[in-house]
Amino acid sequence: MIATLTNPAQLDVLRAADLLAGERIEAFDRLARAAARATHAPVAQVNLLTADEQLPLACYGPEPWTSAGAVPLDFSYCKHVVGTARPLRVADAREHPLTRDSRATTESGIAAYAAAPLTTDHGHTLGTLCVFDFHPREWTDEHMEILDDLAALAVSEIQARVAARRQTREAVAASEARYRALADDALDTSEVGTIILDAEFRVIWVNRAIERFFDVERVRILGRDKRLLLHEELKHRVEDSDGFERLLRAIYAANDSVAEFECRLKDGRWLAHWSRPIHSGVYAGGRIEHYYDVTEAKRAESVLREHARVAETLHSLGESFASELNLEALVERVTDAATALTGAQFGAFFYNQKNEAGESYTLYTISGVPREAFSKFPNPRNTPVFHPTFAGEGVVRSDDITQDPRYGTMGPHFGMPKGHLPVRSYLAVPVTSSSGEVIGGIFLGHEGAALFSETHERLAVGIASWAAVAVDNARLYDAERRARAAAEEANRAKADFLATMSHELRTPLNATIGYSDLLLMGIPEAIPTASQAQVRRIGASARHLLELIEEILSFSRIEAGRERVDVEEFDVVELAVGVGEMLEPLAGQQGLAFHVGVPDGPVPMRSDARKIRQILLNLLSNAIKFTEAGSVELQVTAREGEMEFVVADTGIGISPEHLARVFEPFYQAETAKHLRVSGTGLGLALVRQVSEMLGGGVSVESTPGQGTRFTVRLPRELPFES
Repeated sequence: MIATLTNPAQLDVLRAADLLAGERIEAFDRLARAAARATHAPVAQVNLLTADEQLPLACYGPEPWTSAGAVPLDFSYCKHVVGTARPLRVADAREHPLTRDSRATTESGIAAYAAAPLTTDHGHTLGTLCVFDFHPREWTDEHMEILDDLAALAVSEIQARVAARRQTREAVAASEARYRALADDALDTSEVGTIILDAEFRVIWVNRAIERFFDVERVRILGRDKRLLLHEELKHRVEDSDGFERLLRAIYAANDSVAEFECRLKDGRWLAHWSRPIHSGVYAGGRIEHYYDVTEAKRAESVLREHARVAETLHSLGESFASELNLEALVERVTDAATALTGAQFGAFFYNQKNEAGESYTLYTISGVPREAFSKFPNPRNTPVFHPTFAGEGVVRSDDITQDPRYGTMGPHFGMPKGHLPVRSYLAVPVTSSSGEVIGGIFLGHEGAALFSETHERLAVGIASWAAVAVDNARLYDAERRARAAAEEANRAKADFLATMSHELRTPLNATIGYSDLLLMGIPEAIPTASQAQVRRIGASARHLLELIEEILSFSRIEAGRERVDVEEFDVVELAVGVGEMLEPLAGQQGLAFHVGVPDGPVPMRSDARKIRQILLNLLSNAIKFTEAGSVELQVTAREGEMEFVVADTGIGISPEHLARVFEPFYQAETAKHLRVSGTGLGLALVRQVSEMLGGGVSVESTPGQGTRFTVRLPRELPFES
C-alpha cells in the first residue's frame, strides 16, 4: 500500500500550519526555483500527498504547471516516492515500469522525472521535491544530492511552521484558561450585558448590566425560560416591545446562527444585540447573548448624517447660486432658501448701504411674508441687535430676542415698531465677500421661542458663505456686462464717426479728381504743358487719399459688424490675372519684375470676389511699396476644398519683433529711412479680417533684407451666404 497523509493527527497539524489550504508559499517557491535551475529542468514542484490527491505547495516552470492545482493520485509519480520513502529517478517515463502507464506520462507528456522524499524527524513522509522534463534525460548523482538537500530544507520549513503554529495554539489555550478563571468577575462588572441560556433556553447566568438595561433583578430571571421572560418581564422595557419579542423568538426557534440587531429602550437609550448558539460544553444547544449600549454611537451617527445632509444641501445650493448672475434674482433665491431650510416664518436680506450719516440700511428682499409687511417700516437702524451682523462680527442666534439684553435699548420704539411681525426666535448671519466687505445680512425670525438649532445656524452660515461668493460673481458679471456694453457703444460711435467723416471727405475728393481729369482733357480749355504735371500730382494725391478713406470705411464697417459677404460663383484665375494687370505697371515704374502664376484653365470658386480682389490688391500693393529691387510674385494654387494665394517679394523684410504685430490695426513697422511709404496701417489688418470673414486665414514669413511671403488660404465654397 502507498503511504500517504492518512494519519488524522498529522493532517490536523498540517492544516493548522496552513499547508493544506492550497495556497502557494514563498519559501517553497524559492526551493522549487533552486531545484529547477540546479538540475536544468523546466519544471520543479514541492508536493504533499493526502489519501486522495497530490497538493502542490510550490511550482516553478511554464504554464499550465505554475498555476496547476491538486491532482488525483493516478496522475502522480510522487506516490511512488512517498510509498518507499526513497528518492526516485526516471530517465524515460515511457519505458520505466512505475511510470509508463501513468496518466502523467500519457496525457501530460512528462518524459523524465527525479524526486527526493520530504521525510520528517518523526519518520513521516509527507511528499516530495521533484523535477521533470518533457524529453528523456539522465539524472546525475549530483542532481539527486541537490534534490535531497533541498528536500531537507523543505522539511525544515514545514516542521518550523508546524512548531510555530503549535506554540501559538498552546499560548492561546493558556490564555483562554486564564480568561475563564477571571470571566465571571469580569463579565459581572462589564458594561456589556450578558445572558447565558441552556438548551432549554433557561437563564443560567446573567450579569449586572442586564439588570440596569432592563430594570429587572437577576434573582427574578435566573432559572426561568427566556421565552416566557420576554413576554412577562423584558419586552416592556423596549419601545417596540412586540417586535422585540417576535425577533428573539424567531432566533431561538432556529438557534443555528449569529444574530445581530438594535432596539430602542423606552428611556431613549439604544441597545445592540449580538448572540450565537453554544455548540459544545455543558450548555451545548443553548445560546449566549450580549447587549451593548450604543446610544452615543447612534447620536454620533445622527450628527454625522445631519452634517452630511447639511453639506449636501449647501453644495446643491452653492451650484444653484453660482448659476444665477442676476443680482436681484440671486438674493431672492438666497433668502427663500435660508427661510425654507431653517423653518423660519420669514426671512430678509438687508443690503449694507450707508446714508450720509453712515447708518441707513435698505431692505433688499423678503421671504415668507408679503413685501408690504415690511415696506411701511423705516429701514432698520444700526441698533445693538443689528450691529454685529452689519459689522460682520458674527452670528446672532437667540431663543427669544425680546429677552436679549441688547434688545429695546434705543428709541423711539425701544424694540419692534408697532404692527411689526412678532419675533422671538431670531437668527442673523452676516454675508461677507472675499475682500472682507460686509455685503449685508440674512435675518430669520419666528414668533415661537427656541426654534433655531445649531443645525439651522450651520445651514444659515453655509448659505451666507455661498451667497457671498455668488454676489461677488454677480457683481463682477454685471460690471463686465456694463463695461462691455460701454465698449460696444464706443465702438459703434467710433464707426459712425469714421463713416460720417469719410463720407464728408469723399465728396470733395471725388470733385477734385473729376476736375483734375477735366483739366488734363483740356476742358474747358487746354492748360500749359508745364502745368499738366502739377495737375496730375493733384489727381494722384486725391486718389491716394480716397484709397486711404476707403480702407478706413471698410475697417469701420467690419468693426461695427456691418460688412456683408456677397457670395457669387466666379473664375479665380480670371480674377487673379485681372489684379496682376492692374498692378504690373506700378511694379514696372519701380523697375521690379512682376509675375502672376495661376493654374491652367478656369478654376471656379464660390465666395465674395470683391473681397478676394481687395485682399490681393492690398498684399501686392504693400509688396511693391516695400521692395526696392528684385521681384514681386503672386502664385495661385487650387487645392482640395481650398484656394491658396501666395504673395512673395524680395523687399526689405520684417524683423521678428515686428512680425507678430503686422496684422494689428494702425500698426506700421519701421522702414529704411530712404523708403517713402505711407498709409493708414489698416491694409494688413483688413487682409486678416476679410480672410477670416471668408472662412480662411492669413500667415506671414519674413527674413529681414531678403523679403516677405504672405499666404492666404480660403475655402473654395463658402458654407453660407450673408
